[in-house]
Amino acid sequence: MVWFIATPSSLSATAAAARHLISPNGLKIRRPRVSLAATALERELLVFMKNSSNPNEFPTKNQLLDAGRLDLVNAVANIGGWLAFGWEDEDYSQSQHQLQTTTVEERSISKEDIGVEATKIDSQLKERREHNSKDLNLDKIRSRLQQMQLELSSAIHSLRSKNRTLNSAVHETHGSELRRLSYVWEFQENEVMKAGDKLRSIRAKLAVLEGKIALSVIDTQKLVEEKQRRIDSARTTLQHLRTTCIFWTHSASEVMLVGSFDGWTSQVKMEKTRTGIFSTSLKLYPGRYEIKFIVDGIWRVDRTLPVVHYNGFENNSLIVHESA
Repeated sequence: MVWFIATPSSLSATAAAARHLISPNGLKIRRPRVSLAATALERELLVFMKNSSNPNEFPTKNQLLDAGRLDLVNAVANIGGWLAFGWEDEDYSQSQHQLQTTTVEERSISKEDIGVEATKIDSQLKERREHNSKDLNLDKIRSRLQQMQLELSSAIHSLRSKNRTLNSAVHETHGSELRRLSYVWEFQENEVMKAGDKLRSIRAKLAVLEGKIALSVIDTQKLVEEKQRRIDSARTTLQHLRTTCIFWTHSASEVMLVGSFDGWTSQVKMEKTRTGIFSTSLKLYPGRYEIKFIVDGIWRVDRTLPVVHYNGFENNSLIVHESA
């Protein structure tokens, strides 16, 4: 039989954990719910323990009598149950028999049973970690991690309580066996604490991931806004473009057009119509440009168009107006 004692700072968590017993084969057995009177008595005992010289040990019957708390002794005797476990009274032989039965049950716990329990705990933790890594809802992940953390804390408290119970029940004839079981429980407790460290590591990684996602969303929004501004600017710019037609009416075999509209970097081939006139159309912004024709490989100006002179160069002047 294993019983739990809650501290004042974690009364609710201990009450939840104390509703279960762990059998030798590792299965959880739910305890019956205690009455309101038993709950009030437990609180009175916790206050007595806190003010006693040994706040971490459950008081014996003699300690309560020495302290003048006959009311607590009578209350424990009326309620009975796990609160009166270990008290030396007139039914000493029955208590001795229960202690021997408890010792035999504890000895029946084998390494394989404890290992199976530890494997189950580790397997459950792995499954929950895998499920957490696939869950896109960070709020649900954090909630489940907190729930698992509470379960781990309850398991650690249970293991420590079992360890204290085993140490207190060491008998001269069975001391070595109980010490061996105590070592096994310590190993299992260490494994559970390692699992808790892994959970905390996962929580830290999730916090970092959440921060990265937030930064990524902000960067994406900025990029979308910048692209939208460029699209709006390009749309506005395209609205100002004007289609301009340029003609070469003189005889020629091939005519190319060059000009300041692209920094004199390219040659635009002019198409020859059936009437022998060369023409081309350009998309230009309103303004003044200079152009020149390359007629059969020779740079020439059209005298029928306006002519400008600059640093000894002679070019035709082209004016694009605001209205099409």
